[in-house]
Amino acid sequence: MRYSTCLAVLFTIINTPLHAQFLPPVNAETSVTLRPAPFSERFSASPSSPESDTSLSARLQFALDSTYDLTPSYDKHGVAASVIVPGYPQWTGAAGTSDDSNPMSPDLSFEIGSVTKTFITALILQLRDEGKLSLTDSISKYLPSYPNVDSTITIEQLLDHSSGVYDYLNDDPATRLLDSAYSYNPGKHWTAAEILENFVGPPNFKPGHGYRYSNTDFLLLGQIADSITKQPASVEIHRRFLTPLGLTHTLCSWYDSIPTNFPHNYSNYDPRINGSVDYYSINKTAQLSMANTAGGMVSIPAELARWSQALYTGQLLGNTTTAQMLNINSFHKMTDGIYYNLGTMLIGTSYDYQYVFGHAGSMIGFITIMATIPHDSVTVVVYVNSLTDTIIASNYLVSLLYQIENPPKSGVAAGPSEAQGVKVYPNPVRGRTSISFDQNTPGESVLTLYNELGNEVRSVADAANAPGPHQIVLESAGLADGAYYYRLQMPTFTKTGVLLVAQ
Repeated sequence: MRYSTCLAVLFTIINTPLHAQFLPPVNAETSVTLRPAPFSERFSASPSSPESDTSLSARLQFALDSTYDLTPSYDKHGVAASVIVPGYPQWTGAAGTSDDSNPMSPDLSFEIGSVTKTFITALILQLRDEGKLSLTDSISKYLPSYPNVDSTITIEQLLDHSSGVYDYLNDDPATRLLDSAYSYNPGKHWTAAEILENFVGPPNFKPGHGYRYSNTDFLLLGQIADSITKQPASVEIHRRFLTPLGLTHTLCSWYDSIPTNFPHNYSNYDPRINGSVDYYSINKTAQLSMANTAGGMVSIPAELARWSQALYTGQLLGNTTTAQMLNINSFHKMTDGIYYNLGTMLIGTSYDYQYVFGHAGSMIGFITIMATIPHDSVTVVVYVNSLTDTIIASNYLVSLLYQIENPPKSGVAAGPSEAQGVKVYPNPVRGRTSISFDQNTPGESVLTLYNELGNEVRSVADAANAPGPHQIVLESAGLADGAYYYRLQMPTFTKTGVLLVAQ
């Protein structure tokens, strides 16, 4: 099984108008809107519909359960997820089973596959910001010569998959390494150098002459990080990211001890059993070590959500570097349909047409989607312990996003004029800022400000209750410089976003 090929399938599904009804945004050729069918159309027949508890956590769990109920019987395994919304406690939940009988748990470890690339990207970009490398450097400055790897390839070309280098997993029709890892020698520990020496074929094109997803790119980036820091990339990932963020269950399997608390992992539909094959009993040493810095990390949903939130809201990289990574004009469409830039996928656009960034990953029997809306500081992570039907993971992502913006049984819907009418100026804030908005119905509107830990630090109510244009003025006196999340609660609409204070 070519695990990252499934990323293209998943991205194609997210960009295709299937039963989740993704609608294209206005004037954006490089994205799609993650906007599902109305809640009543998808889940009205579900017996588990909540009658009284309309809290965000209840709605998220209901969405997870209801989407699971729609899963085809041949692929009805399990899902775990975590959601971060400013002003609310982080939510984690699960549905289905981890095996044939035990329930899925959000505390179980998952192989996150190519989401590993976001950690390698952050490491490389931090090293760049520290002056230890340049993105325009040729890899020959840091690496020895490898067969079929052009020494003139630059670091940036590795990060955006324009190197043309052969993908040691997806481009091998004989699947030599995969067969060895899963069938012939599952206990072997592979090294990156061993893979680069023996499993990289002729390049697909000259460096800079195209865009094609290649796991080999990130195997090389890991080796570059090793060369610069004089220690394994995993050590730097722990020191710079995992330890400061308290991600104790997020591990680099090519270096750390592999945990044992995995759910069963199902893949490859088999008509003889009317279901997919369980790969749980196969030793994970070879499959994780051969993924290495291209896809060999493991995590749990809550921790991966905190990672995504920190990465894409500027908590780990400087403002300039974060902006470079998320510059919408720098994303390129690769041959498999994925839009990519500097280790980041453009997932689509959200309920209010804000861009959604993140990464997807897959291994045999595991799919992971990590998605963050930087504008609203909202993050959703979904894990599925099956690789048979990739539409399932995207359906979970969309249904969870839908609950954040348009809760069921609220009796109101977000009006387009309100969704598009909220303006914050100036931002960054120096002294004061004004939040302007159009209110369609009578009622009080309240602006609440939260710090990066989700603690409320200020609240301002709008005294006027009549419909029409409104404005709330927020004074920044007494606030420390930094990033804050705001939530504007109007009678029929809630808007969230980020305020930067720079006194």
